[in-house]
Amino acid sequence: MLKKESTFEFRLSIFDFFRSLALLLAMLAFSGNGLTQVLEQTFSDEVAGFKISTPNSRWHFEPRGSAPGAQRAMILFESPLHQFLPNVSVRLTETLDTKTSLEDFFQKEQEALPSTVQILEKKKISRGQAKGYELSWKDPASGILFLQWFFLVNQRQYILTCAAKEESYPRVLPDFRLILNSFQLL
Repeated sequence: MLKKESTFEFRLSIFDFFRSLALLLAMLAFSGNGLTQVLEQTFSDEVAGFKISTPNSRWHFEPRGSAPGAQRAMILFESPLHQFLPNVSVRLTETLDTKTSLEDFFQKEQEALPSTVQILEKKKISRGQAKGYELSWKDPASGILFLQWFFLVNQRQYILTCAAKEESYPRVLPDFRLILNSFQLL
């Protein structure tokens, strides 16, 4: 009889162990998804007509005040990497010239770059109905790499700029891509 009780207790403890393990795994699975959603932030600018999101808790929006001007949003990394704070900015300017084309806008922006920069890549892109350009370039003097998106929509010129030191660029590039891909015109 003593043997039956210990076998029963053993079976009960194994059952409790697996039940607890299943409960723990379920809690981890559900809390992981909830945690990811809570740590992402989305910023909408109804006046400028866009929204953009951070990919995780390592990035945050910098407060911009009530009169942001051309700089509509600034997203900063949690801390400097290689003595530089990786960042993403959204700039908006409006053109009065209704004949300005995307190509003209993009060409003027490239011409405004210092002559010492190295253009790494440029290509056409699209976000929904909006057509644009992607430009990757490096400033050798500072060692900073830039990834920029350019859009011209209804006489509004959008420039999204990602910047990081060359040494940390590979580390933050996946986050840059997530932030850029979250950009939506409203």
